[in-house]
Amino acid sequence: MRPVPILSAALLLASAAAPALAHGGTYRSPALPPDDPGRGPGRGGTATDPGWESWWWVHQDPELERARRRAPAASGAETNGGALGRTTGGEDGNVVPDAAPDERAFLEREVLPAVTRALEDTEAEVRSAAAVALGKMGFPRSFLPLQAALRDEHPDVRDGAVLALGMVGDPFALDPLRAILFDPAREERTRGFAALALGLAGGEDAAALLASFLSPASDAARVGGLRKTDDLLCCAVIALARTGAPSAAAVLRRELSADGRPSFPVRCSAAAALGRIGDRESIPILLHALEHEDARMRQSAAVALGMLGKPGDGAVVAALARAGRGDPDAGARGCALQALGRIGGPAAVQVLRPVFREGRSTDRAQAALALGAAGDVGAGPALHRVFRESGGAWIRGALALALGMSGYRPAAEDLRAVALGKEEAALRGHAMTALALLGGPAASGDLRAVLLSDRDPWLRCTAARGLRLLGDRSAVRPLQGLATGPGTAHDRSQACYFLGILGGPDAARTLLRVLANREEEMAVRMHAVAGLGVLGDRSPVPVLASLAADTNHLLPVAPLQEVQTFL
Repeated sequence: MRPVPILSAALLLASAAAPALAHGGTYRSPALPPDDPGRGPGRGGTATDPGWESWWWVHQDPELERARRRAPAASGAETNGGALGRTTGGEDGNVVPDAAPDERAFLEREVLPAVTRALEDTEAEVRSAAAVALGKMGFPRSFLPLQAALRDEHPDVRDGAVLALGMVGDPFALDPLRAILFDPAREERTRGFAALALGLAGGEDAAALLASFLSPASDAARVGGLRKTDDLLCCAVIALARTGAPSAAAVLRRELSADGRPSFPVRCSAAAALGRIGDRESIPILLHALEHEDARMRQSAAVALGMLGKPGDGAVVAALARAGRGDPDAGARGCALQALGRIGGPAAVQVLRPVFREGRSTDRAQAALALGAAGDVGAGPALHRVFRESGGAWIRGALALALGMSGYRPAAEDLRAVALGKEEAALRGHAMTALALLGGPAASGDLRAVLLSDRDPWLRCTAARGLRLLGDRSAVRPLQGLATGPGTAHDRSQACYFLGILGGPDAARTLLRVLANREEEMAVRMHAVAGLGVLGDRSPVPVLASLAADTNHLLPVAPLQEVQTFL
C-alpha cells in the first residue's frame, strides 16, 4: 500500500489535542474545541460526568439551529442557514425539499464534477475528503463513483465512501452497506460506519436491514455468528432511530426490554433512540427507566423524555424535575436538566431557575444552558449578573451560551468584552457564539476581526460559524486572499475550511481553484475539498452532526465518536 504523506508539525492545524483527518486520523480539525471535551472530561467535569462542555460539543449544532429558529430576526440569519446548498428543515436535522434550487444547481453544475474527480486524486487524504464531501452534498448521481471508492487502496477512503453512500441515500446503496455490516471479517470501525450509513439513508428498507442485524436470529446465517460487539449494536440502534421508519419503534422497545440480551449499553442506547424516533407510546416505560438502578439507563431515559415530552405533560416534567434536583449521578442530573430545557414551558422553567440559583456548581451550569435552550429570556438578568460576577471561566462559558440562546440583548456589551479580551480560548469562543445569536452589526464586525486576525484555529472557526449564523459573507473576499496567498500551508488550509463555512458561489470557486492547483500543498487541497463539503451540506443541522445529537453523550460508542471529529 502506498504510504500516506505526513505533514510536519508546523503544518498541523493544531497540536494540543487528538488529531482528526478529513474524516479521521492525521490532521486536527479547527472545529474541534480546546481540550476536546468530546473525548474526555471537560474543565470542571469528572471522569464520570464530563460536564456541560461534553454535552455542548455533541449537541451544539441542533441547539444553535433551534435558537436561530426562535429568533430569526434577531440573528439576521438567512432562511437557508447562510450556506450554499443548505436547506430549511425540521428540528431533527432531516433534509426537506430544497429551499434554494438555484444554489443546488450551481453545486451540481460546478462543484460536483470537481469533487468527483478528486476521488481519483493521487493523494489518499484528498480522496478521503472528497468521499465525505460527496456524501454531504447528497446528489444521487454520486452513487457509482462512491461505490467504486469502496475498492480504494486506502482504508480511510473506503470508510469515507461507506458513510457517504448513506448520506447520498440512493436505494442501491443498501446492498453494499448490508454486505459490510453483516461481514464479521471486516473491521469493526468500518462496520459501525456502515450501520450509521444505513441510518442516514433512512426509510423502511434500511430499517429492516438494521432490525435484521439486531435480531439474535441473524447470527445463525454464518458459522461462528456475526461478531456483534457492543459498539456495533449501539451503532445499529442509533441508526435505526435515525431512519425515521415507523416500524423502528417496536424493534427499539424490544431491545430496551430484553433484560440480559442485548448487553446493557445497547439497552441504554435503545432507550434514548425511542426519543429520537418520537415514540410517545414508550413514555410509561421510559418513566420507569428513569428510576433504574444503573445511572446509564437513567441518563438515557432522561434524554428520551426530553425529546418526547411536551410542556403540558405533567408526569414527564415532574419526573425529570425529581431527577434533575436529586439523582445521585451528576450525569443523570445533567441529562434531566437538559431534557427540561428541551421541553420548555413554564413548568420546566420553574424547576430550572431554582437549580441555577441554588444547585451544585456543575448543576448550575447545566441549568443555565437548559434555561437558554428553553428560550427563557426572563432568566436573563440572573444569568447576566452571575456572568459578570463569577470568576470561573468554566461556568461563565455556559452562562454566555445561555444568554445568547435566550436572546438576552442587555448582555451584549459584556459578552463582547470577553469575546475580544484576553480570557481563555474556550470562554472567548462561547461568548462569540452568544454574540452571533444576539445579532447586530457590531457582532458581525467583531467576528470578522477574530476570523481574519486571531491565531487560534478554534476561535477563528467559531467566528466563521458565527458569521454563518448571521448570514454575513463579507469575510469571503479577504479569506480568498489568504487561501491563495503567500502565507504558510497552515494558514491557507484554515482559510479554505473557513471559506466552506461561510459558503456562497465566490467561496466555492476559490476552493475549486485551490483544488485544481497541483502545485499546492496536499494539506491545503485536502482542506479545500473538505470546505466544499461543508459548503454543500444540504441539511439545516450538518448531516454528520445529526447522528450523535439526541443520543446519550455519556455512553461512548467509538465509531460514532470518530464521526464527530470529521472535517
